[in-house]
Amino acid sequence: MKPLLRLFIIFLIFSPLFSHANQTQIDISTILMRSTFKIQDKKSLGTVFIMGEPSETLQGKLYYVLISAAHVLEGFESDVAIIHLRKQEGENFMKLPFPLQLRKDGKPFYGLDTLMWMLRL
Repeated sequence: MKPLLRLFIIFLIFSPLFSHANQTQIDISTILMRSTFKIQDKKSLGTVFIMGEPSETLQGKLYYVLISAAHVLEGFESDVAIIHLRKQEGENFMKLPFPLQLRKDGKPFYGLDTLMWMLRL
């Protein structure tokens, strides 16, 4: 995926988190709920969330990573899944289905832990 498109998508996802300038603090439950997304292929459905991972080389910078339980993404038969992102428009949210390449020729793009998958975005 082109870096500019990736940056734009990340902006769309996380801009609602920071759009409430009049709030002094956002509840951690709200942040987690807004960071959770539905992901699916033709036969399976699950949830993922996106968090920032501190960069080891760039001080104060984060990489966004997609995290899910290992069994969720291992259950997908296809190499591409659809992650259902959303964009806030006023009081409502617009669905943004987005194809996410998980594997190429069956070889994963992610690191596997016994409990979760991490895919650097």
